[in-house]
Amino acid sequence: MGQYADPVPFMPALWQLAMDSLVLMRHNRAMKPKTRLLTFLLSVGLAANTASCEAVKMSGAEILAALNDQAITSADPAKPARQMFMASGATFYDAGGNQSQGSWKVTGDQFCTLWPPSQFWACYDVTREGKTISFISKSGTRSNFNLEK
Repeated sequence: MGQYADPVPFMPALWQLAMDSLVLMRHNRAMKPKTRLLTFLLSVGLAANTASCEAVKMSGAEILAALNDQAITSADPAKPARQMFMASGATFYDAGGNQSQGSWKVTGDQFCTLWPPSQFWACYDVTREGKTISFISKSGTRSNFNLEK
């Protein structure tokens, strides 16, 4: 099959599948025209629907709305953890019974946290895909959590 212009740059494989389906249907004369059209539309719809599920970078206001007075749990079953974010700026973290208390805030479009005894705030970009929140460090390390509500 040939290569096509990619109008959905983050989903090239699904776009390629849709275009390949169109080529196959065009050459399959036994397939009824309505069936060919329906197959193509379903292929394109699948590509568009999957593309819409990509994680989106959150703004400061979105981060506040998602985390203020909320709790999250680790998305990694091998590392169970839960963190609560209070409106006061306090945050509580529990990883297998090891508990910590720190502070959190939003600066610009980043989530920032402070864990004593450190006196330095660490800030992260935040993305969201459905109920999954990802905190992305300056080095690119990603920590995934699920919103409880």
